[in-house]
Parts: sequence; structure tokens; C-alpha cells
Amino acid sequence: MTRSKAPFFPGIQYLRGFAALYVVTYHVNSDFHFPILANGYLGVQLFFMVSGFLMTYIHGQDRGLAAAGNFVRKRLIRIYPAYMIAFVPVVLIFHFMPSKGFAWHRDPVNIVRNFFLLHNPAQSILGVSWTLVYELMFYAIFCTWIIVLRRHMVGLLSGWFVLILANTYFFQIATGRLLFLDQINLYFIAGCFIALFYQRIPYKTNGAFLLFSLVIFILCPFFSTATISIFATCFILCLVCVLYEPARQFQFLIELGNASYSIYLTHLTIVAIVTSFIKQPWIMAPLFLICIVAGLLFYRYIERPTLQRLHKYSLPVPTTAQVKQI
Repeated sequence: MTRSKAPFFPGIQYLRGFAALYVVTYHVNSDFHFPILANGYLGVQLFFMVSGFLMTYIHGQDRGLAAAGNFVRKRLIRIYPAYMIAFVPVVLIFHFMPSKGFAWHRDPVNIVRNFFLLHNPAQSILGVSWTLVYELMFYAIFCTWIIVLRRHMVGLLSGWFVLILANTYFFQIATGRLLFLDQINLYFIAGCFIALFYQRIPYKTNGAFLLFSLVIFILCPFFSTATISIFATCFILCLVCVLYEPARQFQFLIELGNASYSIYLTHLTIVAIVTSFIKQPWIMAPLFLICIVAGLLFYRYIERPTLQRLHKYSLPVPTTAQVKQI
């Protein structure tokens, strides 16, 4: 079973946009090291939590091989085309500027692995692509649930959560090849739990509550960098955004959310190019704006049209009922 209509959560759209911009601030600041901008990497944790929430809410009731096929088709169309387009210029930069990067940036085997997101996250040619490797792993696990493990999602998620914590604090097995044991997956799992239980909360949040949660999230790392503190503020912010019911929607923030993946994919290349020529702090604000505009343009003229064409011409996987009729 699949939900008949994909949900729309304005707060989640706002959060996606914020997460992308927060990551941009981190990379814009990477050569200047202003402490107030040093925590933008936490935007990645927000992305993972949002991903877990959306996958579970939209596809949590999907069952069987046909549903899994549709899930995989939709997710691969969503991830790969924009990534591959953004990836090619980076390969060319490292090829024609051999002084940049390391030998593995120009290794043909590693290039092919990166192109298909089958690479070691530590050798990501497009810097942010390490997160997409984890994203694909999450899709693979979720797809397995759809096909085989049709029940007991709460128990399975809880077991995965406990296993990660046990490895983090007791076993300490290296997660280089065992990505599913990495702490970052806690944010995926938390997003899944929000999707499974948020409807039981009889309250809605407003703009003031959302803004307060956002401020707490931003300020938290300045007082505590403990994993539990960061995790708790991420969880609260994501839950508040899910429960958020705005009096009016801000279209520009919705558009930022739509373009968040494009901004995420393109900004690091722009930052690297600009800061290789200009290493003065005054460039930070203009560079931040350039990254936003470039990401919005990439979304409007590349990502969105590409997705529309692929969804138009790609054939859906037959449903179970359709298969039985053949």
C-alpha cells in the first residue's frame, strides 16, 4: 500500500532550505575559520533526519516487490541525474589542474566508482557525495524492509539504533566498510521514528516555536558538542517543523527547500574555485549569495527539467495487482 497523495510539510521545506544554507556557510568559512560559522556541518544531520522522515512517511506502508521497484526507480531518478551533472565539471577541474587534490581525485577507477556513488566515502571527488553514499545505503535497507521485512519496523529500527550505540560506546568496530554502524545513521532512524509517531502528538507548532527551536539548534554547539545534545536539538527542530502549521507560506523559503539538493551539490565547487583566487574574508558574503543563486539556477534550469523528463518517459513498475492480471 502507498499513500495516495504525497504530503506537503511547509516546515520541512523550510528546514531543507536552512540545512542547505547552513552547509554552505560552513564551506564558505572553511578558509577563514570564524568560530560563529563553524557549525554549519550540522546541516548534514538535518538532511539525514528529514530523509528518514520523508521516506518512512511516504513509503512506510509500501509492501512487496513491485512497490520496492517503484521506490527504487523514484529514488534513483531523484539522486543520480543531478549528481552526475554536477560531478562532471569537478572531474574536469581536477584533470586540468593537477596541482589540486590528491592522486585518487584523478584515478580512473575511483572516478567511475564516484560517478555511480559506489566509492569509499573518504575518497569523494565531489566533496559532499560521501553523504549520498550513506543515503543510498539507507535506501537499500529501506527497500529490504519493503520486500521482506513487512512488519515490525519499530522493533527493527530500535534494534539498529541500539546496535549503533553499542558499537559507538563499547565494541568500537571501525565503520569504514560497515557504514550501517556509523553514528550518522542515528539521524536517519530518528527521522523514521518521527514519521511513525508524530500523528499521535495532539499539538501543532507556530512560527515563534519554530524560530525558538532553530535558535536553540544553532546555539547548542557553542555550549555542548556532546552527541546527545546535538542529536536532541536536531530531533526537536525536525519534529517542530513537521508539526508546524503556518498562517501563511513563504514562497521563497519553499523554493529554497525545493532547490536544497541543487544548492548542496553545486556550492562546494563554486567555493573551491572562488577561494583559489580570492582568500580575503570580504568575499564570504558575496560568495554565499553566489552559491545560493547558482543552486537556484541549477535547480530551475537543470535539476527540475531533468526530473520532469525522466518521470515523464520512465515506465512505472507494475503493481502487484497488475502483475497478477498478466
